Amino acid sequence: MVKGEEKIGVIEKLVYGGAGLMRVDGCVVFVPRTAPGERIRARVTVVKKHFAQADLVEILQPASGRQSPDCRIGEATVPGCVYAHLTPEAELDAKTAQLHEFLDKFGVEEWLPPVDSPTPLHYRNKLTLHVERAQEKILLGYRMEPGHDVLDIDACPLSLPPINETLSSFRHSSAFQALRNGDEVVFRLSDEGVSVFRPPLRKGYRRLPGKPQRWSRERGTFCDGPLHTLHQTMTVGTFEVPCDGFFQVNPAMAEQLAEEVASWFAEDLDRFPEVLDLYCGVGVFALFCRAKGAVRIFGVEASGEAVDFARRNAENFHAPGKFVRSSLGNAQRLGQNWIHDPSRTTVIVDPPRGGMAPNAVRAVLSGRFPKVLYVSCDPATLARDVALFVAAGYAVRRARLFNLFPRTARFETLVELVKKGAV
Repeated sequence: MVKGEEKIGVIEKLVYGGAGLMRVDGCVVFVPRTAPGERIRARVTVVKKHFAQADLVEILQPASGRQSPDCRIGEATVPGCVYAHLTPEAELDAKTAQLHEFLDKFGVEEWLPPVDSPTPLHYRNKLTLHVERAQEKILLGYRMEPGHDVLDIDACPLSLPPINETLSSFRHSSAFQALRNGDEVVFRLSDEGVSVFRPPLRKGYRRLPGKPQRWSRERGTFCDGPLHTLHQTMTVGTFEVPCDGFFQVNPAMAEQLAEEVASWFAEDLDRFPEVLDLYCGVGVFALFCRAKGAVRIFGVEASGEAVDFARRNAENFHAPGKFVRSSLGNAQRLGQNWIHDPSRTTVIVDPPRGGMAPNAVRAVLSGRFPKVLYVSCDPATLARDVALFVAAGYAVRRARLFNLFPRTARFETLVELVKKGAV
């Protein structure tokens, strides 16, 4: 196979990340913007030892799941919207098949039906845009691959309408004219409405010293001073959230996921009524479980700010519990100082995309907890960690996909792991 040549083939499936897989002359070729079952013509762009990459040239026979791309800005598809060309049903089918491929080898005892987002568009409560000053023009939008040029946008098809309305107002303010090359502007929707702030500049992946500035709609300028505390109302109550901290970007689906975690916990409430919430953030999962009857909750999080908010939320919910700051990458054991009785404890883990830190896995396994609820935003690292639990004597009781990020490659998964002989 040679770079630049064109190949014809049939797409077998969509792999995690969104590209279609076809086999030509015994070689695996990955082609974006395709659908399973399609016969296509593609031009080879990259040739590796075990695979090749290609660009779609022509669809010779389209699949039934194909549609006109719906997540577009002008002639461009929004960066990251790898499934804009699929119907929502075809997207969910592709993601479900990908998750099965990662987890079927572990003998999942029950697969629950996937939960799709109520809408494939206009669901995000957070929008982060980049700034590029080109001569006299200010571009505010998404960075495009591969050159990282900024695609100027007036509205984002994924964002909730109030964010797009605020973006329009912001573009007519003096703060917009004062933007610097390399700036980021963040829009967040909460109970208060839309908050807008400018984080310190980045150098590579590192933030330069400084504090975020918030946009004053009344003055039309960025102002110094602390960012507002945001409030996010869910079924169990109202959570306080740091304006520049983490919270799920699809609030409707985030609530469904939290309700499911709490329901799975409550099914064994009589035997495992205590909760150890690792990577707890502002305490959402722990406090949802408390509302279902947890007798004791304990949360662990590396971010000191998130821990402060988790404590405030627990106090506001009148929920006795303890939240501590600790790096789970350095965790050696989860013992007497953190939990009351391991044999009566349900562990909840919701790690970042990189999965659980190795020491955190070892600490949970050494605690011999009977039940672990694992929430994951990356099926590859989920499978890696589940393999460790299965090797240590856990069974995968059930799994469920939650499509929190429609049109993109990502999704959330909830898995229940139970210690054999303990449940």
